[in-house]
Formats: sequence, C-alpha cells, structure tokens
Amino acid sequence: MHHDLDLGTLSQRDSARAYEQALPELYALERDRLATVNIDVPRTVAIVLAAWARAQPYREQIATLPGLAVARIDALETYALAAWHAQLVSQTDTQRVALRQVTDEARRAYKRMRAVLEYLVAWEFVGGAELGELTAPNGAQQLAGALRLATTLVRAHLANALAHTGVTEADLAAAEMLASRLIAAVGLRAAQPAGERTARLDERNRAFTAMLGAYEELRRGLAWVRHEEGDAAGIAPSVWKRGRQG
Repeated sequence: MHHDLDLGTLSQRDSARAYEQALPELYALERDRLATVNIDVPRTVAIVLAAWARAQPYREQIATLPGLAVARIDALETYALAAWHAQLVSQTDTQRVALRQVTDEARRAYKRMRAVLEYLVAWEFVGGAELGELTAPNGAQQLAGALRLATTLVRAHLANALAHTGVTEADLAAAEMLASRLIAAVGLRAAQPAGERTARLDERNRAFTAMLGAYEELRRGLAWVRHEEGDAAGIAPSVWKRGRQG
C-alpha cells in the first residue's frame, strides 16, 4: 500500500528554489499543451513526491529503457516542488485574505447589531418597520452597507440599547470601523489587476503540466522494470483516482 507525502513537511524555501529553477522550462511549454487543473493539486503533489522517492531504487534500470525522457524523470521532484510553490502563490493573495478576514469580522458584528435590534423590537422599544429595513446582505459590499445601517439604527435607540442589551459604545464604534474597513478591502481587491491573477494561474498550470508529464514517464518506466513483480502501480499510483491504480 502506498503512502502519500505530508506536504506540511515541505520547506517553502526549497519549493521556491525549485520553482525558480524550473521556470525557464515552464515558460518553454506551448500554451495550447498546458494541462487543465481539474484534480486536487495538494493531493496530486503529495502522491507524486512520495512515488518519486519510492522509485529511486529503480532509477538506473529505468534509465536503460529506450524512448523514455529520463531527464524529465530526474527532474520530477523539482517539477512537483515547483507545482506546489505555484499552487501556494496562486492561493496566497494578501488582498483576498484581508478581505475574507474583515468580512468574517463584519459578519459577526452585523449579527450582534441585528440581535440587539431584534431584542428591542421584541420588547417594543423599536418598531418592527425599522428592522424590516435590514435585508440579508449578499456579498461583502452589501454586508458593509447592512452593518452601517444596523449600527445607525441601534444608535437611534441608544439609551434603550445600552440599558437593556449587552451592547456598548465600544461595540458600536468597532462595528462602524469594521464597515469602513470592509469597504476599503473591497476596493483594494477590485483594484488588483486581472492580469496578475491570470499570470499566477498560468504559472501553476505550467508547473502542473511539467509534473504530470514527467510522472507519466516515470510510471511508464516502472511498468517495464517492475512488470514481473506487478507492483508498479503501488510504487507510482495514478493521480486521477484514489487508491492503487494501474
């Protein structure tokens, strides 16, 4: 039974170095031959790196086989590390992370403000029509507007809110600040050049293509040298399905 590599053990420095090393080869790949990344990248990289390590005892035998791109097989670890780095880079968008974090905080603040208003309505300190002004926000920009409106409504009934709920002036000030931060984060995210996001995905696809091509070469070689033993699929399983594949 094969075991995949724990990607948490990989050095980001080593992955970045492999990526820089492979970059000239990656950009030499023709665009119309790039693989479509429609399988789980972390899982695939883990399978490939573990298989590459298990295949090392058979490297010399594989190198004697005709028609195999042995240089690509030797570079498989580099390609896999490069693919992992490219995947991390494509996901590590600081503006996106900042927007998600602020959105989560703003959503919690909105729920608190709405709960305060619902309490005030239930005890008839506030008319139900005001609560009706708050519609379920869809998206970060609408959430910012809903949070501002909810905070404004609470402030309009501040004495009762402070006297009968757990809300404080500090809560209201923090909610107003969050609404402003969320609007700013939405603007920053929208301003990120679309070309930059596209370039990151293109580099990931190139690294993924190089890795898959080299991995298939390795699997072909193992199928020959381990034919009698019948364990090639256990050494280097298919990345397309779970379990041991031929």
